[in-house]
Amino acid sequence: MRHITYLPSARLDEEIIGKRFGVAAEKRVDDGGVTHWLYPARGIDVAVAGDGKTVIQYALPEDFTQLTEPLGRASE
Repeated sequence: MRHITYLPSARLDEEIIGKRFGVAAEKRVDDGGVTHWLYPARGIDVAVAGDGKTVIQYALPEDFTQLTEPLGRASE
């Protein structure tokens, strides 16, 4: 799988994520407490840690499950 990881300098909150990417298909909280806004049709995972640091991962939509498998099944 190929993907791109982007580390924005801005801290994104739920409102900004919603305005930029729309309503997430799903939100999950991983074992480390990081919330992931998942957009499988677009191949985007927006991950926000408790301290506000954000990581955005882009993958081909057909490879998206490879990004989400490690997250487990916990949902918010």
